[in-house]
Amino acid sequence: GPQPPPADSQRICQHMNEDHAVTVYAMARRAFADTLNGENGNRWKLSSDTKLKSVSLQGCTLQGTACSGDLCQRLQAELPFAPPLQSKADLRPRLVALHHELMTPQTSWLVTKPAARGIWPTIL
Repeated sequence: GPQPPPADSQRICQHMNEDHAVTVYAMARRAFADTLNGENGNRWKLSSDTKLKSVSLQGCTLQGTACSGDLCQRLQAELPFAPPLQSKADLRPRLVALHHELMTPQTSWLVTKPAARGIWPTIL
């Protein structure tokens, strides 16, 4: 089907990055799972600078930085929608569904307790 116009993608990404950073971080963790679960036994940690770069009917493009000790790498990956969306009207419901799917108990409390934000760096 036709893709959402770039302006829509940009607006959605900006909203997600600004207002739903925890969800974007969880999306990035899933998108980068192969790298984060490391070949060579390296344990990569994903920093909190993750960004949703674009959305389409096929999925989302995410960017972030993963570090293992002093070594860091920039990551970009697709998180596909399965099945692909039929129209841009499906984008919001799918992102909301993805949010609920990704917000496991260990991350959802970050959203509900503002005081917890100060300990972000220690738990990432």
